Amino acid sequence: LREFLRKSLPDYMIPSYFVQIDRIPVTQNGKLDRKALPEPYEKINTGEEYAAPENDVEELLLEIWIEILDVPGIGIDDDFFYIGGNSLAAIKLRQEMEKNKIDVDISDIFKYTTIRKMAEHIIQNTQGNVETTSAELLYSPIQPVEEREYYPLDEYRKTIFEFMQTNSGSTAYNYTRVLFVRDTIDVKLLQEVIEKLIQRHQQLRAAFEIKAGNPVEIIRDSISFSLEYEELNEEIKDINSAVRNHVKPFEMSSPPLFRIKLVKYKDGTDGYDNLIIWDFHKIICDSHSADVFLREAEMLYSGASLRDHRIHYKDYSAWHKRLITCRDIAVQKEFWSETLAGHIPKVNIPTDFPNQTSAGFDGYSERLGIDRELAEALYNTACQKEASLQSLLLSAYFVLLSKYSKQDDLAIGMTVSRRRHADLYNNIGLFENTVLLRNQPHQEKDFNDFITEVKDGLLKAQSNQDYPFHRLADELQLSKDGNITPVFNTYFSFVDSGYAVKTIAGFDTCEFSYRHKPALYDISLLVIENQEKLEIEFNYRTGLFKNETIRKMGKNYIEILRLINNSACLKIGEISQ
Repeated sequence: LREFLRKSLPDYMIPSYFVQIDRIPVTQNGKLDRKALPEPYEKINTGEEYAAPENDVEELLLEIWIEILDVPGIGIDDDFFYIGGNSLAAIKLRQEMEKNKIDVDISDIFKYTTIRKMAEHIIQNTQGNVETTSAELLYSPIQPVEEREYYPLDEYRKTIFEFMQTNSGSTAYNYTRVLFVRDTIDVKLLQEVIEKLIQRHQQLRAAFEIKAGNPVEIIRDSISFSLEYEELNEEIKDINSAVRNHVKPFEMSSPPLFRIKLVKYKDGTDGYDNLIIWDFHKIICDSHSADVFLREAEMLYSGASLRDHRIHYKDYSAWHKRLITCRDIAVQKEFWSETLAGHIPKVNIPTDFPNQTSAGFDGYSERLGIDRELAEALYNTACQKEASLQSLLLSAYFVLLSKYSKQDDLAIGMTVSRRRHADLYNNIGLFENTVLLRNQPHQEKDFNDFITEVKDGLLKAQSNQDYPFHRLADELQLSKDGNITPVFNTYFSFVDSGYAVKTIAGFDTCEFSYRHKPALYDISLLVIENQEKLEIEFNYRTGLFKNETIRKMGKNYIEILRLINNSACLKIGEISQ
C-alpha cells in the first residue's frame, strides 16, 4: 500500500500508520470526524527491516525509546525522528538516558538517530574514560540545602530583580496565560487547589529583597492568596482588553508573585463560559513551570493526590553553582568567550518610529497559523536534509531578517532549558538560559548549505548551554545598549505545545492567545509545534513597529517557508520575501 501511494503522492503525504476500519466516520454535516477515528495501534512502518537489540546498551535504549515515543515494535535501525521524535522528545530522551547514567550531548541524539548508531557511540566513548565531569552531578540526586533566612540569587534572576528595582511599575517580566473553560467551576475548590500548590512549590511563596547590599530570595512559610472572581451577565466584547486590565506590576517583596482571576460571563446563548487569567512574574516561573502549574491544578481539582517534592529551586540553585565549576563546563565558558569576542552585529530592521531606547517594553503579539499540509511538508523537508524542524525554521528566520536588514552577518538570542537533571522536570522556577546564534546568510550561498551551517551552530550552542549567559555578560562587560539582554535585539524560540490544556475535570477548555504581551526585544519569533499544526507568533515593541508591518513580516516568513519547501536548490539571494 505504501509503495502504491508513493507513485502518486509526495513523501510527506504518505501516512505513518494504516488502520483498517469498516467506514469513515463523519459529522452531522457530512464532514470527516477526526475525533472518531481510532488510535493507531501498530508499528510505524519506516521501510527498515526489523532488527532486534544485540547487546545490553541497545536493550536499554530500546526501553527508553518505547517509553518516550509510545510506539511499539521499534527496531534498532529505525530513525528516531521518523517514528515520532521531535526536539522536545529529544530533550526527554536525553533526560531518561541521564537517569540511566548514559552521558550524551543533545547533538549526539541528532547525529546518531538510530539505536544501533547511538549504542555504538556510547560504547566507544565509555571505554577507558575515567575523567570526572559534570556527568557525576547530572547522574546523582540533587541534595536539599540547609534551611536559611534567605538565599542568594543566580545571575539571571539577579538581572531581573535589578531591572525591577529601577522599573518598579513595569510589567515587562509578567508572563500571562488565559484559558476558556465551559460549564460551572467550583470557585471554592479552585481556591483550595491553588492554596495546595502554594504550599507544594516554594517559588510560589518567594519574596525578593536586598540583604547586606545583595539581592536575595526569602521563602515564606505561608502566605495568603485570594482568587479574584467576577460574574458578568453579558458577553466579554474584548478579551484582550479584559486580560490587559488584570495584568499589573508586582511588588517583589510581597508574595505571591502571581495572581489568578476567574471571570464567569454569558456565552451568547443561554449558558455561561469562564475565563481564567493566570499572571505570573517571570522571576519565579518559566513557560514550562506554567505548564506544571496548570497540569497539577487539573489533577488536584479532579481529586488526585501528588507526591511531595524532595527538592526546590533553592536546592537546584546551589547544585547549579557546583555544576558550572566542573571542568567540562569551564570549556563551555571558553567557547562562549571566543564566540562573543570582537564586534557582534545588531539586527537593524527599519522601524516605523524612531529607534530609541525610550521605545520601552510595551509589546504586542501577532499570531499566524501554518496550514497542516505545509507543516507536514516542512517536517519532511527537514528530515530529508538530516536536520530538525527547529533548524529549518531558524534558517528561514535568519533569511527573513537578512532580507529586511540588508545584513549578511546576524546574531540572535534563543532560550534553552536548564532542566537537564531528571529531578527538575516537575519543579516550578526560572530554569532558563540564553544562547547566542550567529550566522552569515550571504546572498550567493545555497540554502541547503546554509541549513547545515545553522544546524551545526545550533547543536554547538545546545552542547554549551550550561554556562550562565548573564554571568558571562557580566564577566565580559558586554554592553546592553538600551536592551534588557546584551549583544542581541531579536530572539527566536521554538517550543512543543507541551501541556496542551484540553480538559479540566472533564470540562472542555482551550487556550486564548493573549496579544498585549510585553516585548523584551525589538522583535521576537516564537514557533509553536503541536500534533496538528504549526503556529508562529511575532512579538514586537509597539514603540518601534506598526501592527501592519509585523503582520506583513509574518506572511513573508510563511512565504519564505513555502519557497524553501518547493525549491530544492535555491540560493539565498533567490528567495524573495
